[in-house]
Amino acid sequence: MRIEDLNSDLVEIAEKKMALGRLSYSDRIYDALEEELHALEDAFVEQHGPHLEAVLAKVHEKHCPETEVLSPLAYLAKTYLKVGTQADGTAVYDIPDFQQGIVIDSDHYSDAHLVLVPNPVRILLTAPQENIREEVWPTP
Repeated sequence: MRIEDLNSDLVEIAEKKMALGRLSYSDRIYDALEEELHALEDAFVEQHGPHLEAVLAKVHEKHCPETEVLSPLAYLAKTYLKVGTQADGTAVYDIPDFQQGIVIDSDHYSDAHLVLVPNPVRILLTAPQENIREEVWPTP
């Protein structure tokens, strides 16, 4: 798996989620956009699922061995924010709060989450009560 392809596909999903977030359910294009998102997510799992599941298994082993590894889609944020621009002109993405992704059991934090974030592609461990935000993959 090429990390560039993973990142590109994840950016496309993030953009679609942000577009959906700007619409109301009654908007006439909402359903079509939601179907496009589901198609992107299905393709994402088909293309990147096995590799990401292996990565997630290692992250879980180190940070939350009691928590079951889920589908990579579960680790996506509900929404993403554009917070800057990289040297190549592409957007930098982040999460709006520490409540994104999946909840994990942690011996170190009372309320911890793992979330997959694009550009640069990374997995963050967040713990809102302790104000923790740590990049756990790729390993720095």
